[in-house]
Amino acid sequence: LDISAELIRGGLPVFCSNPRSVDDVLATIVMVGGLLGLDKSARDIVQDMRDEIRQVREFSSVWPDRPRVYFEEWHEPLIAGIRWVSEIVEIAGGRDIFSELRDKPSAKDRVVDPAEVIRRDPQIVLASWCGKPVDIASIEARPGWERVSAVTSGRIHEVDGADILSPGPSLLVGLRQIHEIIQQGLGA
Repeated sequence: LDISAELIRGGLPVFCSNPRSVDDVLATIVMVGGLLGLDKSARDIVQDMRDEIRQVREFSSVWPDRPRVYFEEWHEPLIAGIRWVSEIVEIAGGRDIFSELRDKPSAKDRVVDPAEVIRRDPQIVLASWCGKPVDIASIEARPGWERVSAVTSGRIHEVDGADILSPGPSLLVGLRQIHEIIQQGLGA
C-alpha cells in the first residue's frame, strides 16, 4: 500500500523524504524546517549537528587504531546498518566491517551471513533491532561466535533505535554513545 500516492489522489499536499546518508538527514531537516516556516531554526540545528560531527571526526581521526565494528540492525536474518549508521560508525572512530553494503538502500540487500561476520571478526558489535530489545546473550551464543573478538572481550552493546535508526537530530545522541563505546574499546 503506497500511502503517499493514496494521499495525493485524495488531494492532500504530501511531503515525502527518504534520507539514506548523514548528508541526506541534514538536508531533510532543512527541508522540513522550511515547510514548517522554521527555516532559520532548522538551519541552526543543522549547523550545530555539523559542528559536533566535525568535532567528533577530528577527535577520532588522530587515533592510531580504528576498531572493526559490526552494526546489526536486525537479527532474523542478520541485517547490517543503513548508510547513515555506517557513516556514524566511521565518524565515531570505528571501521564498519560491512561498509561495502552502505549504498544498498533496502534492508534485504544488507542481509549478511553469520559466518562472514565471524570471518571479518569485529572487535565491537553494536545492535539496534528496530524497537525490539537486543538480546546480547543470544548474540554471544550464536554458533561459532565464541571466536569473535567482540564476544570474547564482552564488547556487544545495544544502541537505542531512537538514537541511531531515526533520521533526525537524535542521531547525535547515537554518535556520542558510539564514539564513547569505541573510545572505551581502544582503552582496553
